[in-house]
Amino acid sequence: MIEAVHSNPGPMGYIAVLPDTIIEIPKSSNLSWLPMFYALPSELAGKRPEYAALPRNINELLSSSECVKLIEDDAFLELVWDCYAWSIWQFIQIPLKDGTYRDIPGDWSYYSGDFPLWRLSYYLQMFFREKFETDMGFSFQRLFLMPPGVRVPWLDYKHFGNLVGNLTDMIIR
Repeated sequence: MIEAVHSNPGPMGYIAVLPDTIIEIPKSSNLSWLPMFYALPSELAGKRPEYAALPRNINELLSSSECVKLIEDDAFLELVWDCYAWSIWQFIQIPLKDGTYRDIPGDWSYYSGDFPLWRLSYYLQMFFREKFETDMGFSFQRLFLMPPGVRVPWLDYKHFGNLVGNLTDMIIR
């Protein structure tokens, strides 16, 4: 079961202050990737239909042992990480000798999963997760304070692309 640690807040997790408690979500928990999951467009989340069908309200999600089990599964991390890595890849710019930049040459499928820029696209996600919590309005605090019946709306593909493109540029710079 995903555990929200009820203790003094620390640097090892994300904090949500609720009327009757303080919740810390450890960064090591699959749940810590939920804000990034909620920002995926339905086209990407739909790659795994069981995840696209998850409640878009964190309180409803956590009240279902079936949903919690899906979040705890490594397939959840694979979905989030692979969707973001592929999206980040689209926005990585390669510096040229003349000081300009260009897209990575060729198609993404030409590169092995161990290629340094693929590894970079996965590595950047931990910075995305921090930006979501601190700067993007996708914080756990906001998620936990959503009233019953209110859902996190799906981002459309264009807005998701803008989000990933802007964050990729910002983090790399």
